[in-house]
Amino acid sequence: MQTDGFSVAHINEVAGVPSTLVAAARAQNLSWDLRRIPPGRGNPVRVLWSRLCDLIAWRKESHKYDLLHLHFATNGYMVWGKRPFIVHLHGSDIRRDWQKPGLRQIINKTLRDAQTVICATPDLLGWVREIRPDAVWLPNPVPQTFLTPLTTAVTPVSGRIVFSSRWDSTKGVELLIPLAKRLISDGFEVHGLDWGSDAASAGSAGVVLHPLMSAEEFQKFLASAEAVVGQLKFPAFSMTDYQTMAVGRPLIAMANEESAPVFTFDARPADPSTITDQVAELAEIVKAALGTDAIAAKAWVKATHSPDTVLQQLLSIYEKVLETPAS
Repeated sequence: MQTDGFSVAHINEVAGVPSTLVAAARAQNLSWDLRRIPPGRGNPVRVLWSRLCDLIAWRKESHKYDLLHLHFATNGYMVWGKRPFIVHLHGSDIRRDWQKPGLRQIINKTLRDAQTVICATPDLLGWVREIRPDAVWLPNPVPQTFLTPLTTAVTPVSGRIVFSSRWDSTKGVELLIPLAKRLISDGFEVHGLDWGSDAASAGSAGVVLHPLMSAEEFQKFLASAEAVVGQLKFPAFSMTDYQTMAVGRPLIAMANEESAPVFTFDARPADPSTITDQVAELAEIVKAALGTDAIAAKAWVKATHSPDTVLQQLLSIYEKVLETPAS
């Protein structure tokens, strides 16, 4: 069965992945929509009320779509029912929320009921295949903005190192902040985002913090670095890692299955007895990356993570789903 005449609703925005996919689909005249849901942070009563009102409104319009594509399994209640749906895991829903009573039950039901389970990074497959042995990996698409050259070239600032991830435990803050301190003490200018539960600690360590910015501004921000440090928690690339490659700046990231041409660090437990040694090792990797050519990484990410490339893979997944009767 072809997907051309089918309407698809992508539910929830996560790291720009749904909006990038929908934009690429619409450019090919496919009938796809993105439906954002209210934030899950803030006053619990307000969150629950806004989510309930949103769910009631969504139930009145969900029948318009042939296929529902949910991003982030913790929000599984949005797709439970008679419509065929796909659940797309993005990381924290499995690494963090799956460990919490109550949320675990929601996630497990969503995984079991979905026609297909998609993982945003290959390392998630090992977790998810305990419940869904048929789970598949779909590469994250890099927004076209980052694959489009800047209208005005940005020259890297000598000695500037950018930390691109948010400052919290899911990104390896136990290594990120000590590494930032080490690089600052070595005379480097370290910049990052004012984002995450530990951002204040990063600022106290001497990191120059910048407010969250538009994609175009973030592209320039990454381009201003001589090297960029990505997330240091899991053996996978984050979205900002891909964006760094697309901009053409040397990246220091965790070693993973994708084997991109970047500087990598092997993931291992960051317990107190090994932090000092790991930080010293990372600092040397950062220094080795300074001034290097990132052309190969830029070409690699364009070939493997462009919106159109990922869209074609997703359409193949959809065709299989639409050809298989719901159980």
